[in-house]
Amino acid sequence: MKEELSAEVRAVRLVWVVENFFGYRGESHHEVGLYFLAEPSSASSLMNEPGPYVGREGVRSLEFAWFAPSELAALDVRPSFLVPLLKAQDFSFRHVVHRDEQT
Repeated sequence: MKEELSAEVRAVRLVWVVENFFGYRGESHHEVGLYFLAEPSSASSLMNEPGPYVGREGVRSLEFAWFAPSELAALDVRPSFLVPLLKAQDFSFRHVVHRDEQT
């Protein structure tokens, strides 16, 4: 959040260790991701402004927005395993092995 939006957040705890297998530009990839439950400070624009929030990654413009859990299924969220866990607000610790259906 600091890198893309210049927003300070506090990592509360590690919730998911994810092995993600996916295809990108014709190549197979395997990444290991660490997903943390994070909390912005009470003074953060993330808590006090409705968004969307504009950020940058190098020369790329990024747009971040909040969505209700019920809206996630209609979005292209990747990796897709995030949709049911976020919708259920299931932040119990787990090791997830995810294989993208398009690989």
